[in-house]
Amino acid sequence: MTKINLEFSKNTLLALIAILAFGFVACDDDNDVRDVDLDPELFGRWELRNPAGKLEYAWEFNDDGTAVQFIYDDEYDWVDKEIDWLWEIKDEQLKYYVEDGVPIYRTYKVEDNRLYFWAEGLDMWGVPYIKA
Repeated sequence: MTKINLEFSKNTLLALIAILAFGFVACDDDNDVRDVDLDPELFGRWELRNPAGKLEYAWEFNDDGTAVQFIYDDEYDWVDKEIDWLWEIKDEQLKYYVEDGVPIYRTYKVEDNRLYFWAEGLDMWGVPYIKA
C-alpha cells in the first residue's frame, strides 16, 4: 500500500511540475508591454498618393509600438512590399527600426490629419501623408 501511495505521489508531483513548467514557457515575453513613448496622433493608417490619386506609400502606426510600412508599385494592384517596424518617439523624433537593427530618426509634424516628414536634403517639409 505504501508503494502505491509513493508511486501515486511521485506521478502527481511530476505532472504538477510539467504543468508549471509549461505555464512559465507559455508566459514568455510575448505579452510584454514595450515601455516606450508613443504619439497618439500617429495611431492609424497614413497614405501618400501621387498627383493622379494612385496610392504609392502607406504607414500604419499601432498603439502597441509596432508599425507596418507599405510600398506600392504601378505594376501591382496591391502591395509590392510590406515592412514590419517597431516605433517610438525619441527626442521629439519618430524612431523606427527592426528588432536589433539600426534605427531611423525622422522629424515629423501632424497638422489637420496630415503627416509631414522633414526632407533633410531639401530643407523643407515633404509631401504629406493623409490620415485614412
